[in-house]
Amino acid sequence: MRWLAILGLLVIILMAAWVDIWSLMEFEDNPHVFLADKNQCSICHLLDGEDGIKGDEFGEILIDVCYQCHLAEKLGRSHPVDVDLKRNRRFPDMEVPEELMVGWDDVLACVTCHTVHGSWKSTKKSYPSQQAIDPGGSPAYYRTFFLRIPGDPQEGWAGLCDACHGLL
Repeated sequence: MRWLAILGLLVIILMAAWVDIWSLMEFEDNPHVFLADKNQCSICHLLDGEDGIKGDEFGEILIDVCYQCHLAEKLGRSHPVDVDLKRNRRFPDMEVPEELMVGWDDVLACVTCHTVHGSWKSTKKSYPSQQAIDPGGSPAYYRTFFLRIPGDPQEGWAGLCDACHGLL
């Protein structure tokens, strides 16, 4: 019986280590490529039963779906999500542009700023100090972070932030 407890503990430790290693890996290919499979659409989208998805209609706010791979504690500095704009006291006059309000009225989610169907790499940096995915590659490629408003080599994510916060 003691060996079973030890084995169980070992499995838990190995699983935790794998999740930690997986979250730090750089992908040589698009990490969202599996979402191009039409059988995966229902992970996020509502289906119309005939020819596929109902545009930007989702079954639930996708924060928990995103957190299945992107562990909250590994994201580092990140924008708050699950923010109800109708109750936002910190930025009461903030207006989110229509092109960023995806799926839910007045609730900020991961997909407000990110799109899983976008390009995952670009020859253009997203921020000034960004390192290439493929150091020494020609051309050099940089992660796009699937941003709906791309980062800028000089200004970083200021354009995306400014779209809602109007700070520039």
